Amino acid sequence: MDSITSYENMTKEYLQIHKSLHNNCPSHSLKTSSSKKEVTLRFWNGSKEHFVMVCSISDIGSLNLLNFIEMENCYTQSQVFISECFVFIDPVTGDRLLGNNKCIYRAESEIDVDSFDYNKVIQVHIQSPLYSLRNLSLRVIRDSCEDDDDVSDLNVPISIQNDLKKCIEAQDIIRQSVNWQVEQLHKILNADLYFYYGKPCDMAF
Repeated sequence: MDSITSYENMTKEYLQIHKSLHNNCPSHSLKTSSSKKEVTLRFWNGSKEHFVMVCSISDIGSLNLLNFIEMENCYTQSQVFISECFVFIDPVTGDRLLGNNKCIYRAESEIDVDSFDYNKVIQVHIQSPLYSLRNLSLRVIRDSCEDDDDVSDLNVPISIQNDLKKCIEAQDIIRQSVNWQVEQLHKILNADLYFYYGKPCDMAF
């Protein structure tokens, strides 16, 4: 299995784990449908997290990293297809964030596609969700556990242990996917630098 296929499978698994943990996250729209209409989206980081991953969902249901937003109240802007699906992730914890209060954001779902002025920029505000007490507690416990063995040692019901293990697995997948994306970017930058300057160049990330 090549690295791209491995990455695609890994991110599809992440989305499925998240669905199993959050029943209110829509089960539809896990794949981007085809559309030739384009809109401009401006993604704002309002989550109080240092970094936010903006990812699109491919037509096979895997994640494609679009950009990082580094600080609160900063934004990134992209021209995208109107039917494209996006998710927003805290790369440190692996937790999902909301775009305009939606778990999966799609511009098509909040505008009139026939009358919309396509020269306008659609503002997408990324925020942390209001977790239930149970989910908030899971995250606090998760952050104090290093692996499944730590979870197994906890004196809590098996159902809670299983959800904690899913949280840790989701966190690990996101960290691996970030590392993979950085490696690919490093290769691309080195290839471009080699093309222009005739030799590879070390880059610091």
